[in-house]
Amino acid sequence: MKQVFAVLGEQANSKESFGRIARDMRLINKRTLADLLFVQSEQTPSLAATLVDMGAITEQMVKAELMKVRSRRVQSRAKRDSHEPSQTSAPQTGATMFQCAK
Repeated sequence: MKQVFAVLGEQANSKESFGRIARDMRLINKRTLADLLFVQSEQTPSLAATLVDMGAITEQMVKAELMKVRSRRVQSRAKRDSHEPSQTSAPQTGATMFQCAK
């Protein structure tokens, strides 16, 4: 428990994360930190779930917003992909032509 308070004491005077400070103090290693962060992410409810639980928003509002975000991502990718040259129009190297001739 002393180690936790030592890290918290350092964190009070720093902008670094708890995990980074604990690593710098050699209290945990990178793998242990990754494991702890994974466990924390599995146990911590999402912001959306918390807001729904509080009654600030509805599940339908969350779903609608997620659909908007996903739609924008798809549109962005499609736009980006339409501006990139396709692989079929790229000049073939000798190795590629050889493979195609097989």
